[in-house]
Amino acid sequence: KWTCSALVRNNNNVGGMRSSKGYMKFATLELGIEAFINNLAKNYYAKGLNTPELINKKYATNKEWYKSINYYINLIKAS
Repeated sequence: KWTCSALVRNNNNVGGMRSSKGYMKFATLELGIEAFINNLAKNYYAKGLNTPELINKKYATNKEWYKSINYYINLIKAS
């Protein structure tokens, strides 16, 4: 049911995080998840961006990105 992107499989990068050198690579999946959580906390939640709709404005160029995120949130909740 759940598949992971090549970025997750190859780089342990769960959030598509980038640096000036391109996509970031983490030694373990746990480190990649921790880095993404820290990014969300510092750059989104701390600034009041605490829903996919609010995060969308800063994070994604696709104005309907939040719809995909809400879809996955609902699937996880239903599991």
